[in-house]
Amino acid sequence: MSVRRICCTIALGFVLPLAVPGIRAAEIDKYLPDDTEIVFHANIRQILDSELGKKYLMPQLEAGLKGNAEAQQILSAVGFDSLKDVTSLTVATPGDSEKKWMILVHARVDLDKVRTAVEAYAAKQPDAVKVQKQGNVPFYEIKNPKQPGQTFYSTFVDHETLVISPDKDYVLATIAKKEAPKPPALNDKLVDLVKKVDAKESLWLALLPDRLAKAFSQNKQTADLAKKVQSLNAGIALTDGVQFSLRVQTPDAKAARDMQQTLKGIQAILVLGITSNEQLKDFGPTLTDIVNSIKFTLDQTVVGMDLNISAKQIEEGLKK
Repeated sequence: MSVRRICCTIALGFVLPLAVPGIRAAEIDKYLPDDTEIVFHANIRQILDSELGKKYLMPQLEAGLKGNAEAQQILSAVGFDSLKDVTSLTVATPGDSEKKWMILVHARVDLDKVRTAVEAYAAKQPDAVKVQKQGNVPFYEIKNPKQPGQTFYSTFVDHETLVISPDKDYVLATIAKKEAPKPPALNDKLVDLVKKVDAKESLWLALLPDRLAKAFSQNKQTADLAKKVQSLNAGIALTDGVQFSLRVQTPDAKAARDMQQTLKGIQAILVLGITSNEQLKDFGPTLTDIVNSIKFTLDQTVVGMDLNISAKQIEEGLKK
């Protein structure tokens, strides 16, 4: 496993909003389903415009697209200028069903060109794409002929928003919101979490505390750990390196101390795993330095954890 893959894993892991006074808060997407309890957001434009993105991510993505004729045809047909037109990606779900989720892709598109291209493709591949309408807005039923039963619904609800979901009702509700604009009727606690997010964060995840408890309830150890967590606030920012920050709010000082010890224990296990793994021997020292550089803080009932992966450490890892 390369440091490149490990960095991507860190960047794409579960992260939650970092509450910092004076920041410009993230916005509530107007098309979020009303029953949303978990929101993951990737600021694609910020990621690709960062020094790290320009140097490592964009060249690989562009090379991958150049080597994929089908992907190029699709991007060209819908009027995308590579990935430069994509600004963000948001995933929303109530969290209690694998088949109930929605992806919102925000990008600059020529809506008429996009719809014409999709309809032309549907005419040639009727088993793959079926064009339907809700009012004046077309939406698409998409099937994979090689995987019967796998169906998705999609629509370009406006000139900058692509909606994708396996749940038809989600897509129809999104179209209805476009036809009769009104703010999402989201849980107030989720709204408060999103408002604490720094809009400059590259990646963030907001979820209701109850959802976290349910996610950990299958295992006694993790269930006990979840009981000590009132909220989780964290964020990842990409510049020329990677900065990760985590804050855990606990009910009392003892729970905070226990949580800090748990996090330090995880740190020790990671170091042991790195040093004892033969496959990591070439870049073990770099990874060990990164994990050992994690800083822990304790402020009454709040536990903090901060990690910075520098440009130099990334360079060293990628040379292995």
